[in-house]
Amino acid sequence: MKTQKRLRSNRKKRYLDQKCLTEGRYGVIMSTGVEGSGHPIMFETAIQKLRKAKGDLESSNPNLVHGEVVIDLPLNLPLILIVPATPQGDLISTAEKGASEHRTADNVRHMDDSGTGVGGPEDRLGKATGGPSTIEDTALAEAEHLAAMAAKISMAAIDVGDNMVSRAEKHGLSLEEATEELSRSPDATVSRKSYVRSTGPTQTIDYPIGGERVLGGGHKVSGDLISGENFKLRGCEVAIRGNDGSFHLMGRDDDPEWTRLKETGAAWAAVDGEEDNVAMGLLWFAFASALKVDVDVFLSEKAGTKRRRLVPVNVHNRLAIIAGARDKLLLLEEALS
Repeated sequence: MKTQKRLRSNRKKRYLDQKCLTEGRYGVIMSTGVEGSGHPIMFETAIQKLRKAKGDLESSNPNLVHGEVVIDLPLNLPLILIVPATPQGDLISTAEKGASEHRTADNVRHMDDSGTGVGGPEDRLGKATGGPSTIEDTALAEAEHLAAMAAKISMAAIDVGDNMVSRAEKHGLSLEEATEELSRSPDATVSRKSYVRSTGPTQTIDYPIGGERVLGGGHKVSGDLISGENFKLRGCEVAIRGNDGSFHLMGRDDDPEWTRLKETGAAWAAVDGEEDNVAMGLLWFAFASALKVDVDVFLSEKAGTKRRRLVPVNVHNRLAIIAGARDKLLLLEEALS
């Protein structure tokens, strides 16, 4: 009984870290396994099986010591992204096949030269005669064809993301340069995600059509893409809009810089900046005093989400704004006195 009381008293003091696992500094209470089916299963099914096994271990653990469930993974646990074959067979018409292949050829550059061209599935699917004789064979050929096309596009899109990372590490990457790089991508969303993912741990992606790509790598790149030139806005009103209470600038229609900003599609983007930024503080004063501002802003875009913000860098009529804020404070003091 004394031993059990001592263990219970220490139950909350135990914690798990990676060093503990790496060095094997733990005692095993019990273990179980997740039985495989001999063929791939859905990701959600695997997670469900793991959660059930975890629950069985936890419910079988006496209330003596703090315990954690860990997974003893093999050296390589493969995850596979697949295209299921349709039960109706080949649903892509000949015209659709030709159009999709043409688009792929236009968007994916130099892939065949690198030895990653698509082979068998496309050839089988493209034959006018002598092709698969059953619906099941045709459906499988279609799925293989789509998978090969997707793999080819993925590789090319990740290459664009890698080019962005390389440019960013060498001399920085402006929003304009990033937009130019992304225009070359067959899937800009994949390229953006690859660029953002580059700051994380390394993960190798293998492609059955031949080749591999590496994500991550701990690169030092910024997730914010900043425009290389600023916008010199004049006579702007400062307003608070949206549920987050963010600042927005309302420019004048006769201001060419405001017109130029509107052409980028970011004229109504929120103003973003550090709390201790002088320009942001002056915008607060301008809002409180209902004064217009002459401000220079950069355009900032989140590489992963494409969300755009305006970053103030310089307020030109700062003295007038400070004077207006001072007058407002004097009026407030007089009202309270």
